[in-house]
Amino acid sequence: MPVVPLALRGLWGSFFSRMGGAAMTRPFRRGVLSKIGLVAGAAVPPQQVTPEGLQEQVLALRGDWK
Repeated sequence: MPVVPLALRGLWGSFFSRMGGAAMTRPFRRGVLSKIGLVAGAAVPPQQVTPEGLQEQVLALRGDWK
């Protein structure tokens, strides 16, 4: 079965982020409607799947942590 790498973007500093302390201490510092995204990469054939390879792809999909 092919594996599709997925990454979430925009979580750091969001309502549930632990950035700057405990979660939800200042819930609206980024605004009420912060944008969070799900990004999908190309499917990887099962013969080519490795933990290191998937981690590399997810980091590339995620972008700059923000």
